[in-house]
Amino acid sequence: MSGHLFIYRGDLTKLACDGWLMPTDYLLRVEDYWLKPEPPGFQEALQSLRESRCKGWKKGDERVLPVPFWPDDRSRPWLVNIIYRKKERLIEAVEAFVDKALLHAPKPINERERHLFAIPVISTGFGGGAKVKGQVINTLVRDLTKLVARRNIDLALVTYTAPALAAAQKARFETRFSWPELSPELSDKARKLARVGVEQGLALFLGAGVSCSAGLPSWNGLLEKLATQIGITKGELKEFGQLDVLDRGSVLERRFRARKQDVNDRIADIFSRTWDHSLLHGLLACLPASEIITQNYDRLFEVAAEGAGEPVATLPYTPGDVHNRWLLKMHGCVSVPEDIVIRREDYLRYSERRAALAGIVQATMLTRHMLFVGFSLRDGNFHRAVDDVRRALGSNKRNRLGTALFLAPSALTAELWQTELDIVHFADKAAGTTAAAARKLEIFMDCLLGHCGSITGHLLDPTFSHLLSPPEEELKEALLGLQTRLSEDSRNTVAWSKVQELLLSLGWAEDEEA
Repeated sequence: MSGHLFIYRGDLTKLACDGWLMPTDYLLRVEDYWLKPEPPGFQEALQSLRESRCKGWKKGDERVLPVPFWPDDRSRPWLVNIIYRKKERLIEAVEAFVDKALLHAPKPINERERHLFAIPVISTGFGGGAKVKGQVINTLVRDLTKLVARRNIDLALVTYTAPALAAAQKARFETRFSWPELSPELSDKARKLARVGVEQGLALFLGAGVSCSAGLPSWNGLLEKLATQIGITKGELKEFGQLDVLDRGSVLERRFRARKQDVNDRIADIFSRTWDHSLLHGLLACLPASEIITQNYDRLFEVAAEGAGEPVATLPYTPGDVHNRWLLKMHGCVSVPEDIVIRREDYLRYSERRAALAGIVQATMLTRHMLFVGFSLRDGNFHRAVDDVRRALGSNKRNRLGTALFLAPSALTAELWQTELDIVHFADKAAGTTAAAARKLEIFMDCLLGHCGSITGHLLDPTFSHLLSPPEEELKEALLGLQTRLSEDSRNTVAWSKVQELLLSLGWAEDEEA
């Protein structure tokens, strides 16, 4: 089976992958942006590399070097010389990077079905293509699509800006790409969800499965890890496993307290990572969803959302008006360990302590189409919220509350929720393993994002002019001329601020003269 090219906007340095491409040149220069996660000793090691460059590097025969002094718990970047006279040869640098990185990654990261490598939109900085980004992106998307088709690997093209994402999505559509890994039914479902997202906005409900894709433990995995840490004996483990998950949490809390330790602090340590979010996090963060709900403790979605240029206010910990969208943490957050919900007592007192949060969940289900990802639909607090929504609706008829995405089919779950949720699963003969089904879910999200993402966000960005058709060029000139044709009084109206919002969404820079 061939690989897949994923496209999303984010911070490439924080994606969990088997290797990512750090652009450089013949002199081993690295732009400041890539040095944000710079480890101690990196600059000195880089200078040493510059002084000892071999003839092959100076001539361009050798183009890939491992980045020195990189932490073992971070996805590893590779220095890649991306300087070519012809943009058509950029794919040679990418393929050399993939070949070298594969030799150092015997197994895919986080038990993924196949290797995942990531690259930025290369050759648009000191690579020389800054003024013709559109042409570079067209060439990259075309050649990367061909590369993954002949190699058994996945690639993520991670853009830094919204216009670059729009241009990349448009370039992919112009190749008549149709997500062949998905069945016609799944492709149709993705397109329908995209229409909902564009017309009324999706709401997301993220379960533990999303964070598992980044290598964090599931709920049961967390309890087993804590039980081992606190020294529950082999004789107790069998009985411990037979307890309800909430009672297991209560047992752990007591055992930790008996040792003068706080189980919540230990949980916060396990989930405290703020780097290497999963590909699924990155794709979800780019969807047109302004309301997101989760029972996860970690902050990986927040990290992905910031990288996507659409940060979230984390409720109830930050004011909801700080950003244009919010993330509700139903069961607490690692940043406030004392709020973490794990014991039966926490659940029983949930409605008393967090009634306002439950109300937000209910209101969201009443007003949005909710997309459930990585969530089992078995949580008691969630069931109470749904029951309140049922009673509020009464005999009123409305479309289903949302869509739930599962890796494996469950006939009984589908039967239980048949009147309220559309159940979609990804396991089939071609994707029989859990890892294969998880990858198909990622491809589904890539398809969904491709259909609901803007492909016009580059229209007014001058560096993408080469992509425009004559009618689009005419429209661009008319829109850019608005500012000079209008009086200052007109440009001080509320209506003009709305026009500015539209122009900005089309790639316009505020300091740009018409």
